[in-house]
Amino acid sequence: MVCGCSPTLQDEKMKRILAVAVCGGVYDENIVKNKVKRVDVYEKQIIICFAEENEYKVCSL
Repeated sequence: MVCGCSPTLQDEKMKRILAVAVCGGVYDENIVKNKVKRVDVYEKQIIICFAEENEYKVCSL
């Protein structure tokens, strides 16, 4: 579980990436909580692992 106070989640760039990759263009925290199991943040990319699917997305930072 991700802490809601995480500086990464507060970052607007991260919200824009999640909006496009997960929410269909408009960021919705409830959709992210329901669909995403984990977000791994690296120096130049993030990997979004989905909860119910054996699927992931790699996005550049």
